[in-house]
Amino acid sequence: DKLVTELKYQPSEIYAHCNRIIEQVNAVCSSFASAEAMERAAKEKKGHASYENIEMMMFTPEMGNVAFASAYDTWGFTLLDAAEFYSERLQVKKSILMRTLWGEYYYSKQKRTPMRKLTKNTSKELMAIEFLFNPICDVYGLEELKSKDTLEQYITDFNIKVP
Repeated sequence: DKLVTELKYQPSEIYAHCNRIIEQVNAVCSSFASAEAMERAAKEKKGHASYENIEMMMFTPEMGNVAFASAYDTWGFTLLDAAEFYSERLQVKKSILMRTLWGEYYYSKQKRTPMRKLTKNTSKELMAIEFLFNPICDVYGLEELKSKDTLEQYITDFNIKVP
């Protein structure tokens, strides 16, 4: 919410910001994992460190271990939540959406499928921007405009529970 309401970020800026945070957290986790692996190798008197479980320590939206949330407005979701929500609407398998709602994927309405490349038949925006961050920005924009009818339609369409 702060990215939209206070910093006035656009959906593409929110995506880039979230991506940077995830990369920074993963860099810190990786350095801890590397140090731990080297320490373990030294104790076991091995000549090399084993990095087998580093992927388990990484955060990626596709693994479902990253949540996007607002503590102030008490909402949040993971990519699993978004994949479940959009699966029926887009007629795309949830497992495919879990892999494609984040990263360099575009949605083709004509083919009803995520695509790796931007073409004349795909949306111009990444799927994360189109399906995750545009709706969030739209809802906050409607709230600011006090557009009650459209806001109520969003609440219904997105199955938002208002306390």
